[in-house]
Amino acid sequence: MHQRVNGVTKRFSKVGWEILKYMAFIIFSVYSLTPLTWLVAAAFHPNPTYLLELPKKPTLKNFAMIFIEGDMSRWLMNSLILGTFSMMFAVATTVLAGYALSRLDFWGKDAFMSVLLIGGFMPWIARMIPTYKICISLGLIDNMVGTALVIAAGSLPSQTWIIKGFFDAVPRELEEQAWICGSTRLDTLFRVVFPLVGHGVAVVAFLSFVGGWGSFAIPLILLHSEANWPMSLGIALFMGAKEYRMDLGALTAAVLIYIVPPLVIYYVIHEHLTKVKLTKMEV
Repeated sequence: MHQRVNGVTKRFSKVGWEILKYMAFIIFSVYSLTPLTWLVAAAFHPNPTYLLELPKKPTLKNFAMIFIEGDMSRWLMNSLILGTFSMMFAVATTVLAGYALSRLDFWGKDAFMSVLLIGGFMPWIARMIPTYKICISLGLIDNMVGTALVIAAGSLPSQTWIIKGFFDAVPRELEEQAWICGSTRLDTLFRVVFPLVGHGVAVVAFLSFVGGWGSFAIPLILLHSEANWPMSLGIALFMGAKEYRMDLGALTAAVLIYIVPPLVIYYVIHEHLTKVKLTKMEV
C-alpha cells in the first residue's frame, strides 16, 4: 500500500513538473512575442496606439510615408554599405589571421592570443578617442568605408578566435598532401582548407554584417553628414522629428523594415549556422 502511494505521488509529481514547464514556456513565449506582434500590427494599422490592437483594415500608408516623405531609401543603402563592407573586411582579415594563429608557431604566440582575447572584451568607448584621432589623421571622418573599417575592427578579436577554432579542426595532413602535389600555402588555404571551414566563415560573415548594419554609436561619432547616416541614425532622427514625433505607424514601419534584412540573411545561411561543429575531422 505504501509503495502504491509513493508510485502515485511520483506520477503526479512528474505530471506537475511537465505542466509547470509548459506553463513557463507559454509565459516566456507570450512575453517575447507580444512586443513583436505589437510592432507588426502598428506598422499596418491606420491609427496605431500603444495598445496591442490588430488592424481591421491593414494599410500600407505608413510604409509609403517613410519612403515618400522621409529618406528611407538612402538610409537603407547606407546601412547596406556599412554591413557589406564590415563583412568583407572582417571575413578577409579573420580568415588569414585565424589560419596563421592555427598553423604557425612563433615566439609570443600565446601572449599575443591572450592580448587579442582581452582586447575583444575592452569597451568600445575606451578605444573611441584614439580611434577617432587615427581616423582624423587618415581622413576617414565622414567616410562610409572608413566607418565600416572601424566597425569591423572592433569585432576582429572575438571573430578571429571563432574562425581559429574551425581551422584547428582541419587536419594538417590535408595541407601536407596538397603541398606534396605542388600547391602553395595560399593556394592550399583557398582550395583545400577554406571549403572545410565554410560554416565558420558563415558565422563570422553573419555576425560582422549584423554588427555593421545595426551599429549606432560609431556612425554617430564618425559620420557627420546626414547624407551618410545609416538606418540606425535615421530612425533616431525620425523619432525626434517634429512631424513624426507621435506617428507610431511611420515609426514602427521603419523599425519593421530595419529588422528584415538580418532576418533574411539568417534564413539564407541558417543551415551553416546550425551545422557548426568544432570536432576533429577525419582524413
